[in-house]
Amino acid sequence: MEEKIGITLQIAQRNYDLFVKKEEEEIFRQATDTINSTMSAYASKKAYRDRQDLMVMVLLQAMVSNKKMELRLKDFAEQDCQKVKKIDNLLDSILKQ
Repeated sequence: MEEKIGITLQIAQRNYDLFVKKEEEEIFRQATDTINSTMSAYASKKAYRDRQDLMVMVLLQAMVSNKKMELRLKDFAEQDCQKVKKIDNLLDSILKQ
């Protein structure tokens, strides 16, 4: 069983208590830092009514980045599949000789 630890993260001046896998703690802390710094950047550029508006903008930016990464990974997987097929065809032609 994987060891989970309790951590407290502060996002938008609110504390959130979580249990996370020990090896993922740093990822959660880095994500928290990214959220808070992105919120600060948005807050300094535009006058948002409240923290919820800032959170929505951060969420939107994160999801767009996530979708872009998914598309890139899919494209890489398709390219890899095509390369494997070419190699397979080449090996078939060599073995048939």
